[in-house]
Amino acid sequence: MTGSRRYDMSRLVLDVVEALAHWRRQKCLLVGHDWGGMVAWHLAAAHPEVGGARPGWSDVD
Repeated sequence: MTGSRRYDMSRLVLDVVEALAHWRRQKCLLVGHDWGGMVAWHLAAAHPEVGGARPGWSDVD
């Protein structure tokens, strides 16, 4: 994939899931700001088994 398509939200969430698997972690508390906050929200919604999200510093449109 090239260009802005690489920044699809589902891809960013999958990046976090893959990073957790790489580090052999099943759960996390993801704190995000700005775009990271949006990723944290989407991760919590799509993968509740991973843990919680505290993206309190993000603007939500």
